[in-house]
Amino acid sequence: MIKLLIISDDVTGALDTGVQFVNYGIMPTVLVHRQVDFTKYKDNFIEVLVVDAETRHVSEEEAYKIVYQIVKAAVKVGVQYLYKKTDSGLRGNICSELSALLHASGKDFLAFLPALPKMNRVTVGGSHYIDGVPLKESVFGKDPFEPVKYSYIPDLFQNTDDDVCVYHKSESYYTKVKKKTIGIFDADTEEDLQRIARHLKKENMLSVMAGCAGFAAALAEVIGFQRKRKNMPVLDKPLLVICGSVNPISKAQVEFAQLHGFHRITLSVDQQLRQDFLCTEEGKRWVEKLKQQCLNGEHCIIDTETVNLNESFTEELSDRRELGLNIATSLGKIVGKLLELEVDNTLMIIGGDTLLSFIEYTNCNDINIVCELNEGMVLSTIQIGNKKLWLISKSGGFGSVELLTTLLQEIKMGEMIRSS
Repeated sequence: MIKLLIISDDVTGALDTGVQFVNYGIMPTVLVHRQVDFTKYKDNFIEVLVVDAETRHVSEEEAYKIVYQIVKAAVKVGVQYLYKKTDSGLRGNICSELSALLHASGKDFLAFLPALPKMNRVTVGGSHYIDGVPLKESVFGKDPFEPVKYSYIPDLFQNTDDDVCVYHKSESYYTKVKKKTIGIFDADTEEDLQRIARHLKKENMLSVMAGCAGFAAALAEVIGFQRKRKNMPVLDKPLLVICGSVNPISKAQVEFAQLHGFHRITLSVDQQLRQDFLCTEEGKRWVEKLKQQCLNGEHCIIDTETVNLNESFTEELSDRRELGLNIATSLGKIVGKLLELEVDNTLMIIGGDTLLSFIEYTNCNDINIVCELNEGMVLSTIQIGNKKLWLISKSGGFGSVELLTTLLQEIKMGEMIRSS
């Protein structure tokens, strides 16, 4: 029987949350589809099941329906703990998904802890901050495809009839409620997350929760998993990094890496938006050249031009999102094509939409989490046909500017040791 169900709105979120349990000797099962037959796991001992529901870009109504159905089915078979993974930059359908979780669970209280202190993403006074900057003024507020409009978290819940309550930082909390309530908890340290988790467990209110990877990490010990030492693997293949994210954090990482040992290939606006690019003579020559660079042992990065991309933007946010998904689709196809040409580099894919596009193109639904290499950077294995590959995944907004170069140094030294 499943002990903990995690529902994510994108695949990178599914992986960076599921990986929090690996240090406890747990190998989470990750499903990259919305349809879940929980009866299949009724007689199996699966402690943590992670479902990528892919609700980030659907309507609020559709997101509610998808999450509600998954949770209702999980409750029916007796899943003990329900966790809705949310983006640490509060992108996506936060309101509708948390309401769906609360309503389908049959419970009256949902604890929401969006803080990720290890990456300086904290909640103070009910407002969310990124590196000390209010969320809507941060890089997430300037995202061309999915800008976040609010810093004060209760503002995200204007379309729900549920009560919304902010719990300020304290040594104790009063969480007894008279109607369905979403409780937003302040937290700016790991100790805050652990203290809140212990309170919720004591009050028997830990069964319905939401947050990012930060609170998931605090849950493991409180739920009762025992920490175990895990040996880290050595990666011996050159890196092929595919960056589909336009987040300034990822762009800075790519630019820094280019100056420190990586060969960078940037797709022009025309190349990234043409769905038939790989079928053209130019596209075939482009892929063949990239293949040779990979086979020659070069560490390569494929990213997208953004300077001239602004000319393709419209005022309609839905059109911008569609543009971003088209770019992700193109990148996913390119990686899939390289694998067809026998490239077997260690893959690193930055951005959830790009990772999903790659998974769909290669028909890869079997992702096995191995470990967390760095905060938000997850190492997994994937099986494509008869080929087993290493896959490193990362959300676009995670990590320091030196992240890729540090990773390369660790690979060269054979020291894939998780940072603490």
